[in-house]
Amino acid sequence: MKSFFCICCFSFITIIALSQQVVNVDKDEYNAANLFLNVGGEPVVKAKFVRLVDGTPFFLDQWLKSTIITPMGRVYSNIPVKLDLMDGQLHYLDPKGMEFIATTSIKEVTLKDSLKNKNYRFISSFSLPMLKGGWYVPLVEGKVSLFKTFDKTLSENKPYGSAVSEQSILTKEKYILIYNKQPFYLKSDKELPSILIDQKEAIETFMKAQNKKQSLENRLIETVTYYNSLLVK
Repeated sequence: MKSFFCICCFSFITIIALSQQVVNVDKDEYNAANLFLNVGGEPVVKAKFVRLVDGTPFFLDQWLKSTIITPMGRVYSNIPVKLDLMDGQLHYLDPKGMEFIATTSIKEVTLKDSLKNKNYRFISSFSLPMLKGGWYVPLVEGKVSLFKTFDKTLSENKPYGSAVSEQSILTKEKYILIYNKQPFYLKSDKELPSILIDQKEAIETFMKAQNKKQSLENRLIETVTYYNSLLVK
C-alpha cells in the first residue's frame, strides 16, 4: 500500500513538472500552435476565386513545409504554408489541418519542395521598406541587391452564352534593383550601366562579353554580382 502511494505521488509530481515546462519557441521544430500565438491568424475566405479557371494567386498551389522567421528572430520549422503573391499573405495550417492567414508581419520564409529537391526563399516587404507590400526572392544581396517578384493580375471574361464570368490570373516575373536604397524596376539588363553610373564603363565592358543566350535573370545576376565585386577590390 505504501509502495502504491509513493508511485501515485511520483506520477502526480511528474505530471505537474511536465505541465510547467516552458516551450522555447525560438527552437520549435514544429509547433503551429505557438506560431498562431506569435503571428496570429484569421480564417480563410474561399469565395474570392471560386470562378478561377486559369492561374493561381499562390507561388505554388500545393502545401509545402517551410522555415519561417519572425521580425523578432524566432524560427519555426516544418510549418505547411502557401504564399499568396497576389495579396502578399502567408497561409498556414495549424496542427489540426485548419487553414489560417498570418495577421502580423513575417520577416522571411523558405519553402521546401521535397519532390523537386528545391528551396525557395522569400523576404517580406517588412524587411524591405523601400518596396511595396509583398514577397520578394533575393537573387543577389550586397552593396547593390537584386530581387525577383511575381506580379499577378486578375482578369474576368464572360464566355459566349454564359451568365457567369470566368477568372484568370496572369503571372509575370519582374526584377528590382536596390541601389543607394532606391528601387529600380528593370525591364532590361541594358538599363544597368545608366543606373550603376559609378562603374558604367566596367559594366558595359562586362556585359559585352556576356553570353546573350542566357536568360535575362542569369545576365542580371552576373552583372550585379560583378558590380559588387568591384566595390571590394
